[in-house]
Amino acid sequence: MRHGGEERDVGQQRRDGRACYESSAGSISRGVDGGTAVAWNDPRVNMLYADLTGLPPIMIYCGAHEILAGEAVEFAERAKDAGVDVSLHSLPEGQHNFIWGAGRVPEADQTIEEIGGWLRSKLGLAALVATQPRIAACIADYAVRCCSL
Repeated sequence: MRHGGEERDVGQQRRDGRACYESSAGSISRGVDGGTAVAWNDPRVNMLYADLTGLPPIMIYCGAHEILAGEAVEFAERAKDAGVDVSLHSLPEGQHNFIWGAGRVPEADQTIEEIGGWLRSKLGLAALVATQPRIAACIADYAVRCCSL
């Protein structure tokens, strides 16, 4: 599969991601799950195993080299198969949480601009931008800030 501008073995990334979960994240989750013994594939905590039918439009960004890139692709495929409007983007050379580079990394700033445009289109803000640009900018800014927390 082509991902992040190069040929990638997404299946291997998924296997690596699961191994990572089972070793490090698994031990962390066991410490914070309150003794509930919630399984890693429980749909309440892992959207890869949830029923995605009826979800609103989804925009997914991931770093092309992050260990969870395979899960991002898999989630996008499952959501699309469930009839969800999905937009998947990978940032070449991006790592997990690359968006935290906002204000310092041009690629993160570009991503935030793209997210803002996508949100404006999904929220129907194009007409509002034409008539009330300050209100539309505030709404889009708020939505982007919520998404990047």
